[in-house]
Amino acid sequence: MTKADPLKTLSFGCIMTANEQVWTSLAVCCALVAVLCDTTLGMARDGAGRPDNQPNNVGAVRQAYVDPRTITLPVVDGKGIRFTRLSTDEGLSQTRVLQIVQDDQGFMWFGSQYGINRYDGYKFKVFKHEPGRTNSLSGVFISSLFKDRSGSLWVGCDEFLDKFDPVTETFTHYRIDTEGAQGETVPVTHINQDHTGMLWLSTLRGLFRFDPSTGQTIRYRHDPNNPFSLRSDEVKQSGEDRTGTFWVGTSEGLDALDRDTGKVTLHVPLREHREMLFYEDRSGVFWIVHVTGGGLEVFDRKTKTLTHYSFLEGHVSDALPTGVMAMLEDREGTLWFATLGNGLLKFDREGQKFIRYRHDPTNPDSLGEDDVAALFQDREGNIWAGLHMMAPTRFATRPPLFEKFKNEPGNPNSMRGTMVNSIYPTSIIEDRPGFLWIGTGGLGLTRYDPKTGTFKKFRHSPTDPFSLSSDHVAQLLIDDAGRLWAATFDGLDRFDPATSHFTVYKLDPQIPALDLGVKEDPQGTLWIGTHSSGLQRFDPAIECFTASYKHDANDPTSLSNNRVNSVHFDHSETMWVGTQDGLDRFDTKTGRFKTYYEEDGLSGNVVSCILEDERGNLWMSTNNGLSVFDPSKQTFKNYSAADGLPGADLTGWGACFKSPSGEMFFGGFDGGVAFYPDKVVDSSYVPPVVLTDFRLFDRPATVGTGSPLSKSIGYTSALSLSHDQNIFSLEFSALSYFNSPTNRYRYKLDGLDHQWHEVGSDQRLVTYTTLPAGRYTFRVQGATSRGAWNEPGLELAVKILPSWWNTWWFRALCAAAFLGVLWVLYQVRIQQMRRQERKLRDVIETIPTFAWSALPDGSVDFVNRHWQEHTGLSTERTIGSGWREAVHPEDLERHAEKWRASLATGELFENEVRYRRAANGEYRWFLTRAVPLRDERGDLRADLAHVNRVSILGELAASVSHELKQPIAAAITNAKTCMRWLKRDQPDVDEALEATSRIVKDGTRATEIIDRLRSLYKKSPPQRELVDVNEIVREMLMLLRGEANRYSISTRTELAPDLPKITADRVQLQQVFMNLMLNAIEAMKDTAGELTIKAELGQGGQLLLSVSDAGAGLPSENMEQIFNAFFTTKPQGSGMGLSITRSIVESHGGRLWATANNGRGATFHFILPTSADIVRVSDTGT
Repeated sequence: MTKADPLKTLSFGCIMTANEQVWTSLAVCCALVAVLCDTTLGMARDGAGRPDNQPNNVGAVRQAYVDPRTITLPVVDGKGIRFTRLSTDEGLSQTRVLQIVQDDQGFMWFGSQYGINRYDGYKFKVFKHEPGRTNSLSGVFISSLFKDRSGSLWVGCDEFLDKFDPVTETFTHYRIDTEGAQGETVPVTHINQDHTGMLWLSTLRGLFRFDPSTGQTIRYRHDPNNPFSLRSDEVKQSGEDRTGTFWVGTSEGLDALDRDTGKVTLHVPLREHREMLFYEDRSGVFWIVHVTGGGLEVFDRKTKTLTHYSFLEGHVSDALPTGVMAMLEDREGTLWFATLGNGLLKFDREGQKFIRYRHDPTNPDSLGEDDVAALFQDREGNIWAGLHMMAPTRFATRPPLFEKFKNEPGNPNSMRGTMVNSIYPTSIIEDRPGFLWIGTGGLGLTRYDPKTGTFKKFRHSPTDPFSLSSDHVAQLLIDDAGRLWAATFDGLDRFDPATSHFTVYKLDPQIPALDLGVKEDPQGTLWIGTHSSGLQRFDPAIECFTASYKHDANDPTSLSNNRVNSVHFDHSETMWVGTQDGLDRFDTKTGRFKTYYEEDGLSGNVVSCILEDERGNLWMSTNNGLSVFDPSKQTFKNYSAADGLPGADLTGWGACFKSPSGEMFFGGFDGGVAFYPDKVVDSSYVPPVVLTDFRLFDRPATVGTGSPLSKSIGYTSALSLSHDQNIFSLEFSALSYFNSPTNRYRYKLDGLDHQWHEVGSDQRLVTYTTLPAGRYTFRVQGATSRGAWNEPGLELAVKILPSWWNTWWFRALCAAAFLGVLWVLYQVRIQQMRRQERKLRDVIETIPTFAWSALPDGSVDFVNRHWQEHTGLSTERTIGSGWREAVHPEDLERHAEKWRASLATGELFENEVRYRRAANGEYRWFLTRAVPLRDERGDLRADLAHVNRVSILGELAASVSHELKQPIAAAITNAKTCMRWLKRDQPDVDEALEATSRIVKDGTRATEIIDRLRSLYKKSPPQRELVDVNEIVREMLMLLRGEANRYSISTRTELAPDLPKITADRVQLQQVFMNLMLNAIEAMKDTAGELTIKAELGQGGQLLLSVSDAGAGLPSENMEQIFNAFFTTKPQGSGMGLSITRSIVESHGGRLWATANNGRGATFHFILPTSADIVRVSDTGT
């Protein structure tokens, strides 16, 4: 072979387009299947290099020139890439993966020999052929996998081409018919799409153009009698280049095909007669790779010249599978080659060489094996590699954030033991004269003189009080005065260079000090961290300890733990203390500590060593990785083994160091790590969040009839569940694959949760149980370990339907039935009372004497027919005080005086008086008697008042039930919320108490409504007490609010403040306001309007109240008639409401009357006395 450097003239790199990247990778995968099944497919060749079973005449088809030389490119081994391996333990259906694709949602898809696998970063969902399901995958052996420009997935398996519908998770099958197949399956081994949207299918029976919209195919095949046909029916790959030329790779070489005429215009002969693929990089270099021999060729389309390249030294047989299976150009323009036997190759365009990454048995982060079959780069930048005998692996192209040092068994170049053991010198420091001091963990202190190259050891001697206090030196310090200090396991030592003596300082000479570190503050004071004695302050000027800070379990502002691992002063002179249980910030003014724990964001509570970068951030090693703290923002960022650390535990003896260049070193039990803080940059990638599973009662729900899912859960925006499906689970995933275990999530259910629940990747399944009927919205957001949330995230509307007995129509039916029963009872009672009224009226009208009745104020409201016939005074002229006209003038004053006295005392009235006869004007003597209405007639009036209230409340049942339902429903919801807080693994008592307080509040509100209803329903004797009229008005407005809203009637009050209380029966006054307000609502229900209630102080200290409406108004002929019993203008009215209302007002010593408004409507006025000496003639029972 010839070694040369012609590739310097080529421009390598550039990213493929999405389509190019897919079809080139897929072709290789299909090729590997064939090559491994039969490695003896080579043909005998004639002397001209053509297959001996092909005709020698090629007609007018142009032939490319093949350069006989092979150019070898050097290969060097590389490192620095961390490979992450997938496993069948995660659900992969079969180990070997030859096709890799990413869909538009972000899922990764893997084609295997047993179905296709969808991967979300945590587990696989397998799609395979299912007998009996016609819309399942048509087969199990996947020969090609392709995503077209519309986002659809196409799968080649067995004799069908399948199209996957992600919405329903079903497959549509297209049979590829070929003549002469004789029942043999002809799988589609490669798929690509041209600029017109046509799919081109490569098979062993020719090339097919497939129209996705119609399903029609056109076949292109080899014709031995047509030199312009394809050279072979065994088509490996096809595709367009950037100029629009369509290329077809077959077992006989590469053909340029005119798709309009079906003729080949150029033929490129190849050595490889088995598996091959071609690839055009972004710079226009046209690569051809194959699985045997050197594996690389470049075709110059301008000169029509084919040049051979190899990365293998010496002669390589064309029959051996030592070539390239796939190639990929990543986003940075780097070319990657998947080889058989040489692992993964990266082309270094500057060095004109290949960098090789191979399997290393001693390194679990190396490539899984050296046979690589497929390559694909996802949208995050990760590159996925399909291997020959192992599950796929992935890696990031960006350099690792950290360089780690760790013991690797079998690797003699790795670190011996852990970092703590490896850094046997515990502290190294240079003093001002230039001596280098080395503290050790058991061999004392050594001084090195660079000028003479001599060492001097200082060890502890029990017999020498001026020797080093202990051979275990934890840390060395040169203070501002140039003095050397050593913190040892038995004290704080100061070195005297003049005498080479050590002065030892200890808190208690009888107790070993076990000092772990020493730091000097800007004032020259020394701070010593100890093993179990807390933090000590030492003043070198007076040579004594001046303060001791220890942990106090009862004081949260004390030192967080008595083991102090490290002390650090930042650029602002603030002291930070790393303890065995937290990071402490010391306040010099108060002497108190502010502690940061894991719940504040710290990766681990054991803080071993602290360093500060140039931006003022604090880096610290912990028992759970590295933490970086931003003091200005009070936020942490954490790094773990998944980010490249040697392990989780980086604690030990406070081993850390910052070089003059800014590089930081940390050591701990799991190894060591080195990095430049300014180069530790987090990815800006914000992953999409998808729903990956929906479960009912912990069973996966499938799409289809009888399921709440009409679409796959990933495409579902709303769910409707029955009341017995209210236990369900949702699983979600952020589709970032760089480090899936460290992805973060937060979710909440609007309608139940008040705040986000933030969880890790191990809690991606959330379950909701016994949700009450209602509408909810599930929200979830995802992020990488230190990235931004993908706001607004994903939303899913969830509707829990009520049970049939809780539906609105069932409740309405019950309410209607209840109202119907009330209406029937009301009608029965009204008819009963009317019959009694008629009987009483008939008796009174026919008795041969005068009969009359009067109101509590003494005004007559009824006279019988005999009175009218005798006196000639009609009822209208008699009512009130009109009866006075029939009394003899001489008897009138005496008669009226006795009448007033009877009214005042409530005693029996009896008097002899002369009444004028209308027929002749003569006066005759009559014995007049009157008794209070305490007989059955009085009981009837009490019954009428009570029935009036009950009937009104019956009519208001719907409105009242609505008012009552609101607090009850709220109490039920809060009770269930309380149960959920208490059922948690760690019950949240504070949230439960808050929910309980809301239950008490809602229950109190419901009780108040029920008490008001009971007082109106209850039949009880009058109870006079001091009442606030304004309060009664507000109570009735609240009770009747629903009825007013029902007819779009607004309410307004003009209530004078500080009105005096009156002595009255609260229930009776409530009935007065209820009757008047309901009459006003009835008058405005067809026209709407405003209901106005006024209360003010009138003349004589009486209360003046009024209820106004904007309805049709009152009859103009006789307004007093509306207060008569049984008079009504309503079709279904009883005529008793206003009569009873007036009776109640007058029983309280007041007066009720009505007036017409200037515009529309009417106003009912009544006055009530405020003095305690109200004349009570008769009270209407309630």
